[in-house]
Amino acid sequence: MRRAYSLLLAVVFVVVVSGVGVATLWISALGAHQTTQEFLAAQVRIFARSATEAAIFEIQKGSCATEFEFFYPQKEAFLVKSEVSVSYVGGCAGVNSNLSANLSSQAGTKSTNIAKTAAVVLTTTTFSNENASSPQIRFVKTTTQLP
Repeated sequence: MRRAYSLLLAVVFVVVVSGVGVATLWISALGAHQTTQEFLAAQVRIFARSATEAAIFEIQKGSCATEFEFFYPQKEAFLVKSEVSVSYVGGCAGVNSNLSANLSSQAGTKSTNIAKTAAVVLTTTTFSNENASSPQIRFVKTTTQLP
């Protein structure tokens, strides 16, 4: 009778140890998937920041454009797409603006006529890969900028 209990205890022990092993593998696979998602989300945030900076650079060069699109790695087959929408508050300063001259000449005065123009930049960045099993990642960022 003692051998039967030993055999039963050995079977229960093997089942418990195999259950712990399966749970460990499942948690490990879940952690790897989460790490991949965090990496892709970080890449999308970095691309959104770059797209916002590129749009602000175009605004500061004097462009009055309201829409910008950026793609990575190329437009035809992209992994990351960033759409930047610019809304001007107080009108667009444009190429012939004396805004920088006003700012530099009136730097020491308390004039309220300095820079009544501002830009609200809305950046929507999306990662989508049809070949990957990862879901679509979307990041939206709003920035205000004095041109």
